[in-house]
Amino acid sequence: MTDQPSPGPDVTGPNVTRPNVTYPCAGQELPVEPLDPIMVAEVLEALAGRLESLESLVAAVTDQLVAAPPGGPWAWQHLGAAQTRALLKELRDWVDWLIRRYELRGEAETIPPCWFLHPVAVEELTALMVAWTAAYSQKEIAPSEALAGWHDRWLWPTLHRLNVQLHVWTKCTGGSHAPSRPVPTCHRRRVLLGFRGRGGTPNRCHRLSLLCGRAAEPRGRRCCCPVRR
Repeated sequence: MTDQPSPGPDVTGPNVTRPNVTYPCAGQELPVEPLDPIMVAEVLEALAGRLESLESLVAAVTDQLVAAPPGGPWAWQHLGAAQTRALLKELRDWVDWLIRRYELRGEAETIPPCWFLHPVAVEELTALMVAWTAAYSQKEIAPSEALAGWHDRWLWPTLHRLNVQLHVWTKCTGGSHAPSRPVPTCHRRRVLLGFRGRGGTPNRCHRLSLLCGRAAEPRGRRCCCPVRR
């Protein structure tokens, strides 16, 4: 004879206590508690503030996209005067920090004070700064190889290329600057005729023209060069 499992408690008997729940009839709506007007006002005020912030952000991004030069904010040949000043200041501050932080004094790693007068160095160091910004601006919490990658793939190869492969400033010794390549005759004539400052030294606008590859402003016109020596 097989034992049968004992039945569970009788949940339908007369001694079972049921919760006092009132179910609405068909077509009858559930009662709704009135909202606290103070709470509603606070929520609406918070939403209005977030909406205003979002509108300001969208307007700022739109203005930036509309005003962005072709090639992005780091393409020197497409920048206006104000953008050139801002980028040059940012780049010079970053390069100064780079030299101090990494103690760049070796033959294959040096960056001389006249680096901004060498167009190829300006382009290379701009690219290096942008890559550094991308590596150090990541918001990931988990460990990443981005920082080590910047050093291995960009920092040391860039310095080696400028010093050893391209010999950009080999002739710049003792604090003096020597152009890495001859200045074209037509440009040299413009320098001699109108782009020299007092005492026969190139003015700041001429130095900026060497930096970003443009023709310098003639004498008598306002110079927009951000270089301050």
